[in-house]
Amino acid sequence: MKSNITNPAYFRLDMLLTLGVSQVHEFARRATATLTTYRLILGRCLLAMRESKGFKKFGCSSEIHYATVKLGMNKRAARECRRVARSLLSLPKLTWAAENGLIDWSMLREIVRKAVVETEGYWLKLAKELDCDQIERLVSQTPKGGVPGDVFEEPEQPTSELRCKLSEEVLAMLDHARRLHSVEQGEAVTTAQVLEFALVSYITNQPLDQESLEKVRQEMDKDLQAERARAIPLVAAAREVAVEMGLLADPDVDETTLPGQNSPAEDCAEVLAQALGTEPSLEVVQETKEALAQNTRRGHFDATSLELSRVVGPVLVETLQRRRPPAISNKRICFN
Repeated sequence: MKSNITNPAYFRLDMLLTLGVSQVHEFARRATATLTTYRLILGRCLLAMRESKGFKKFGCSSEIHYATVKLGMNKRAARECRRVARSLLSLPKLTWAAENGLIDWSMLREIVRKAVVETEGYWLKLAKELDCDQIERLVSQTPKGGVPGDVFEEPEQPTSELRCKLSEEVLAMLDHARRLHSVEQGEAVTTAQVLEFALVSYITNQPLDQESLEKVRQEMDKDLQAERARAIPLVAAAREVAVEMGLLADPDVDETTLPGQNSPAEDCAEVLAQALGTEPSLEVVQETKEALAQNTRRGHFDATSLELSRVVGPVLVETLQRRRPPAISNKRICFN
């Protein structure tokens, strides 16, 4: 067993001030890793209490009741540890990272909400490059099992969690308001709905009605669109990482081209070169690709068709011959 002199757990502030910055940093890193590891252990213990019904031995009704009564934990913290431990049962890479203290708990608890076996390596890579706030923003823009920027399923919508401390009087007011709104709406309303109703009434400075509710929602939607626009660079960077790891198809790659087969641009450039009596070059292929893409956007033809590229080639050659002298000696062809 480590003595109080060698065990960092017993190092007081005065002791730490006598050490070098690098040593203090190492102790801080190890402490962060220990927090993650032991929270995971705690979550697993709660899962074990649930499976074995061990909480009954202590006169408790559930593993969360056991955590609050016998361990002195907050209900929210106990549920979070249990949730993360349960999610990691099917995520081996994230489990290994958590067990070895390679990922902070704040990141881990967010990532496991959306990670699956196919994407856990991707999230680990992001966790090494981004901070916790950026990870939280990306998680909020990610459907379960997807990557940031993917489309959410209809029942699933991006949400955020609001945490605040309430006095007993404010909590009583919240419960009273929830009951009143439930009577008015003819159905049970949630705390989130009560907060929304109160905010709409305050913003519009008038009693709540459906028209004002929709108006405020539209105004807030404009603000959210601006916020999403500011988040685009972060989401775009995350999607580039997904492309590099093979989770997304590269948008710059022409998927219609089969192995051993020329792309539409290459095929068209070959026809051009043959008509002009030259050899196809990379510059010709690139400029032909740009010309095909431009005409495709205008709806003139489908650039993914190899047959059409053979038809387009002679047409472009004829255009070039009208614009330039008959003798064309250079291999660079520009489409003006």
